[in-house]
Amino acid sequence: MGLLNQIEVFCDEDADVKLFKRLKGLSSILNNIPDENIAKYPQISAAVNNRTYDKIFPLFAFDRPDYIFTLAGKPILVVEVTEHAYTGDNGLQRFVRVASAAENKVPFIYFGPIARVRDDELDLSNDVSTLSKRSLTSDFFEGMATLHTLYKVPMLFTEWITARNGKVKKVPLTSTDSKFMGVYGDLCSLMAAIINLARNGKNGTADSAALLVKSQAQLLDLANIKNTRHSDVKFALNRTKTIELIRNPQQILQYMSDYFFKGKPDKLLALYALRNSQLKNILLKDRIVSDETEISSFIKKICSADIFQEGAYVYFSGYKWRSDPHCGVAINIYYRECKVNKLPLVLFYPRISITSSATQILLESLNNTQNLIELFKERYSIDFAAKHRTTTSSAALYSTWIGSTKQGRIFLRYCHIIVCNDGIIIGEPLQKIL
Repeated sequence: MGLLNQIEVFCDEDADVKLFKRLKGLSSILNNIPDENIAKYPQISAAVNNRTYDKIFPLFAFDRPDYIFTLAGKPILVVEVTEHAYTGDNGLQRFVRVASAAENKVPFIYFGPIARVRDDELDLSNDVSTLSKRSLTSDFFEGMATLHTLYKVPMLFTEWITARNGKVKKVPLTSTDSKFMGVYGDLCSLMAAIINLARNGKNGTADSAALLVKSQAQLLDLANIKNTRHSDVKFALNRTKTIELIRNPQQILQYMSDYFFKGKPDKLLALYALRNSQLKNILLKDRIVSDETEISSFIKKICSADIFQEGAYVYFSGYKWRSDPHCGVAINIYYRECKVNKLPLVLFYPRISITSSATQILLESLNNTQNLIELFKERYSIDFAAKHRTTTSSAALYSTWIGSTKQGRIFLRYCHIIVCNDGIIIGEPLQKIL
């Protein structure tokens, strides 16, 4: 058994505990992990001051992976199991978990479909042959490949095969080993290989090492199969244009073409907030700068910083105050574009304000401001009133920044500047050099 009795498997949910206890019987290595060493790990609030979870806490401080493996208390593997293959940016919402593993030098395995039919399409059609599978964005694989290059740890993908209905193939826990192997066999082999290397080092693990090399090469192949289209909300700017944008955030409109007049109607809420934005505050680590003279001086300092010498990469988020998917998108951009090309990351988040008073003004405008209604009229013509009514009926359409939330902590860590409706927030990477 060796050190296998010292392996612990921390699971996100009860269902994950049950699944792994079933899967471990498919591998002689995994099967030697005692059942009593497999259990749920706590929520962040319960773990933050609990020394028991000190070593694994960085792996779920931002987002919760399905499995965290430790050997003698040291993290050796993180595994994410998902039946989804969201298209576009939605597919990147789990990238937070990938980055956390890589940054802590822990191997990562992503088990999910490369492409699958969407549930909402299945609900609308009885003929599966008429439906097309939606592919997971290649940005996900490219991001994993970048993390592998930067941190020199395995970043691996193994496919969850799909059934005839276009969804992932599922097998009940009571199914035979052969049926389980048909779905989860490759995943179990990769988990066993990483555990084998972790417990034995380089002694007698040639087969395990070869398997990981092969799997890593397959991930790199997937990263090179591009399936993304041009994005209206992600782009690089040179130094001159970046400085113009910092001084006058409304300048971003010239780079976004007709983005606000296609797709979901709540884009108009972001457009309205952006058109009415003002640089009235700068949020630093410990205070808000609101004095005009001090703001002007600080903006000059920012714009003269060497980090903007080659410009910046800009990401515009029109979402309301939420964590997914744009937290994962921002981290994915940070690694694929910013780390690789040595560019700072500037996030535009116009539906968020630094001060609660600015948020209140935006909320009061939802039904009382003619300019907002005119935007709906311009886009929807005859149906504008109904579109305006349904779009503005939800809660929290505009919100105030809270740095302690998941999205707040993530954006502060990875973004150099966060542009809000009433000012800018200085992220940790820029705080360190100003």
